[in-house]
Amino acid sequence: MKTFLMRMGRVITLVVCNLGMVMQVCALDLPNFYRASFFQTEPTDKTKDWATLISARLAAGKTSHSYNVHEDRRPLFSQRGPFNLVRLGIGLQTPGPLTQTYWNQNQTGIFDNLTNLGPNDGMADYSGRFKINEYDFELKQNLFWGFYLHGYLPVRDIKIDHIKPHRRGAEIINTSYGPVNMDTFISEKLPVIMHEAGLKPMRTFKKSGVSDGVVSLGWQKSAELSKKEFLTSLSGFAQAGFLIAGASQADVDNSFAVPLGYNHDYAALIQGGLETCVLNFVTVGLQGEATIFIRDNARRRLMTDKNKQQNGWIILEKPAWVGNDQGTVWDVGVYARFDKLFKGFYATIGYSYTKQETTIYRVKQNWFLQTVIEQNQNEANWGTNYYMISQNNVANGDRRLRGWNTQTLHLLAGYDASVLLKSWGPFIRIEYDYPFLSKFMWPADMIGGTLGVSATWNF
Repeated sequence: MKTFLMRMGRVITLVVCNLGMVMQVCALDLPNFYRASFFQTEPTDKTKDWATLISARLAAGKTSHSYNVHEDRRPLFSQRGPFNLVRLGIGLQTPGPLTQTYWNQNQTGIFDNLTNLGPNDGMADYSGRFKINEYDFELKQNLFWGFYLHGYLPVRDIKIDHIKPHRRGAEIINTSYGPVNMDTFISEKLPVIMHEAGLKPMRTFKKSGVSDGVVSLGWQKSAELSKKEFLTSLSGFAQAGFLIAGASQADVDNSFAVPLGYNHDYAALIQGGLETCVLNFVTVGLQGEATIFIRDNARRRLMTDKNKQQNGWIILEKPAWVGNDQGTVWDVGVYARFDKLFKGFYATIGYSYTKQETTIYRVKQNWFLQTVIEQNQNEANWGTNYYMISQNNVANGDRRLRGWNTQTLHLLAGYDASVLLKSWGPFIRIEYDYPFLSKFMWPADMIGGTLGVSATWNF
């Protein structure tokens, strides 16, 4: 025990006195619900002052399903549950002509007062096929005293096709106006209702372009310890920066659109990590990242059902301005890297947990739910069924605002020629990212590769 304490004392002393070199590049990712998270660290020996690293990553993935709250597979657009088609038009401020046939402000529409529905009656799942190609560009420029600048810019190419509705529950729903065939409603009536609401026809969604970029300032340090110690090196880094909204918002008039980035929200981004080499054989480490969004105003389509029974991606109410408080994205991970067997070659296995917290809306327009609120007040004057209706409470009933999370396995292998060339050298890496447990996510596993070059400048 005394010998162990003495050795640990020597390790701590070496760390405090010999911090001078620096560790790995701290790679970035901007996780989203529609694909696996990328691994966020990679090794390089180019850690001296004024060293430069430039890299480009290409990755691709696809999926045709999603995961719900129970981590069960569901059709692509049903991760929050099936679409409730018979509640779509409840509470609309200015419904169109056909829409008023099914829902109106006098509550005399075909779907306004349904009773004796089965648990799946009036519901539908929407399937689809999601594909993504991503191109990530990074620049890391070491400065002095361990400080560095880090830039990250992703470009995404997204496609969603084969979008199809699938009825759940009974084909025929009995109403006070007679039977309604739900297959006919979905195929013939719903497209007209969506058009009246200003929504685009249901067709293949494609979008390509620059996503959100990140500019950061970081600090990194490392200590080389004795080869005879249990821990032969210790390293760490920390960086903070800003997320610059380069991608536009998702089209609010396309029910099945997804954003290329974080829906044109700006954010502060913080990242840090620690790693150590054990017995001069395997390097183990941990890393963490937080993306904290800045509250702003945005146009969104909002749910209108005071009973919060609406669900799905199709929202008929016209867009309204809201205060948008997007939930923070967290990413934490651990890894083991084997890079001592063959010089320049390395292999890494990692695990990460990624989570986004719930997003909150604050409605900023008085017209939203105005008719519903007035009707509720009239009921209060008659002394029947009165309770306060909150615009914010109804709007935040949208289940898509709730957070999502995923657990991802990362497998990487690569070669860094700068280990041999010393002053400069190219490197190559291949990786596979597999989301094996997820909630409210599209589990597109990603396979890709990175090419880059590092160089040390002598000033």
